[in-house]
Amino acid sequence: MPKGVYFHKHMQGKRNHFFGKHHTEKTKQLIREANTGENNHNFKGLRKHNYYGYIMIYQKSHPKADESGRILEHRVKVENYLGRYLKKNELIHHINGKKDDNRLSNLYLFNRRKHTIYEKALKICPDLVKKLKSNLKLIKGEQK
Repeated sequence: MPKGVYFHKHMQGKRNHFFGKHHTEKTKQLIREANTGENNHNFKGLRKHNYYGYIMIYQKSHPKADESGRILEHRVKVENYLGRYLKKNELIHHINGKKDDNRLSNLYLFNRRKHTIYEKALKICPDLVKKLKSNLKLIKGEQK
């Protein structure tokens, strides 16, 4: 017997009431469903910071959710505001640079090309970008 594993003698082998029996496929499926998501003993909560500092939320039904059912919170907030899913070429930018500040007033909706131009300009001339921020359209503004 492995070290640290203790069995009660009355539960070993043929004395065990479940010895030789197996769960049906239906029962196995019910057990799996009962122990998924929030019901699982390893569930860590609905909100979690990922490696890059962004907040991930549990939303298994979202088409862009990862294998664990999580998606970036700022994407969901913008999608809910717009009433549609984001397109492949759309990115969300945090204005103040804080990746866990997901207030709508802190989020810009960029297409990939404009976001790349913005980031390059930010590295080259930060003062110019501060002036440009006033001209950038917020999510509440029109997007073309």
